[in-house]
Parts: sequence; structure tokens; C-alpha cells
Amino acid sequence: MEEFKDVDDASLVETCEKVKGSVTYDDAWTVKGDSSMSAYIMLGRFTQQGIEAIKEVLTRDVAAEQTIQAMGAELKGLYYVMGQYDFVAIIEAPDDETVAKLVLAIGSLGNIRTETLRAYTEDEFAKIIAALP
Repeated sequence: MEEFKDVDDASLVETCEKVKGSVTYDDAWTVKGDSSMSAYIMLGRFTQQGIEAIKEVLTRDVAAEQTIQAMGAELKGLYYVMGQYDFVAIIEAPDDETVAKLVLAIGSLGNIRTETLRAYTEDEFAKIIAALP
């Protein structure tokens, strides 16, 4: 993360707000936009390395968002949670292969472990059910 060494707290917060400021709770749970994009729910936990560097999490979030966008996907929402997982991310991507690549790219940094679920909208699920024999 050499590129973020000179980022001060104020500019980091401002950048995070710009990146995530347009996402609302409703946007995260209602898949909108390009119908060619599929929804994925990423459940994540911090590794020992990730928790030891927890003060850098906002910097890592910005870098992860840039990686997601560079791969043609979109982060629709990111929530830090209590319980079994440390965060939940809602991502839209064109296909499973793209999500596999981004999960491997982000996970290979060693700060998180993830479990990713393909999520279906009600319309998508209705089509699946309609196609049953």
C-alpha cells in the first residue's frame, strides 16, 4: 500500500465519503442498474494481520473499491457488523469468474478471509423456479 503512505486522516475520510457517499441502505439491498450484472454477498472476517493493522482499514477499503471497479464490478454497500463476521459487502459483477478473481486478489493481501454468496433478485429466482421440470 505504498500509494497511501502520504494520505492524512482528513483526506482519507474525504476520499472514503466520495467513494461510498452515493450508496444508501436501499441501494445496497435493492439491485438496480445494469441487468447484466449479478449480485454477490461477501461475508468477511479480519485475519490476525488485518486486525493488527485495523487503523488502516479505511485505506484498505479504498484500495479494495478501486480493485473491484478495475475488474468491472461495483461495490454497492459495505457494512461492518457484530457477530460471526466482521463485515458484509454487497457487490455487483458481470459473472462468477470476475468475483472469484477479485476475492482472490483482495484476499491474497492477507488481511481478510471471505465467504462469497451469489444472490438472486426475486425476478431472477422466479425465472429459476419457472424453469423447473
